[in-house]
Amino acid sequence: MNQAGPPPSKRFQALLPPGSEPVPITVQWRGARPDGDRPARRAALRQALESALESHPGVRADWGTVSLSAQSVSGEVEVDQLDAVIERLEADGLGVALDVERQLTD
Repeated sequence: MNQAGPPPSKRFQALLPPGSEPVPITVQWRGARPDGDRPARRAALRQALESALESHPGVRADWGTVSLSAQSVSGEVEVDQLDAVIERLEADGLGVALDVERQLTD
């Protein structure tokens, strides 16, 4: 029997304290790469991400972190909304990664 467990977002949420705390995420645009020079590409990518995130009020994007190479923007979501927001973003064709800091111990 295959027991893959809950999706990654639910596994991560189980590690976070309960309540309404911000969780850092990265949202990736999976559409066509913009054309033009660097400033034009950055502006087009930002516009595409802003438009895509308009219907996701639970995501607070930091527009100063738009990355052309990763076609992404950093942001945050409240922990109590995390699973629902990730599910909706992925359903809309956006990539989502949790920005989780890991500490190695002995």
